[in-house]
Amino acid sequence: MMELPDRDNRPNLGRIPPGRYLVRYLPRSASGKYRDVYHVTNVPDRAGILSHPGNVAGDKLKGYRTDSWGCLLPALRLGRLYGQVAGLASRAALRRIHEITQRNDFYLEVY
Repeated sequence: MMELPDRDNRPNLGRIPPGRYLVRYLPRSASGKYRDVYHVTNVPDRAGILSHPGNVAGDKLKGYRTDSWGCLLPALRLGRLYGQVAGLASRAALRRIHEITQRNDFYLEVY
């Protein structure tokens, strides 16, 4: 998974804090932007944390690109895009998560 750097749990700029989170399958996100994704629930002081396809989770404060905005981006391998570290094969990684979980809820440990 790709995620933003540690920024004291700041929405849209930082990673979620360590902890154990219930992750729920969503056929469609609340905004309608994403389909067939997962929602990371009960993140302290945060809302709308998803696991959805995307490639880069760069530090916006340092001028890097991001597809994350606080969400988790699945990946099968690492590479480079836009001159920065990127998670590749994100859609395939999400399909793999679907196969493993059968689109059921699960718990995620973040360290």
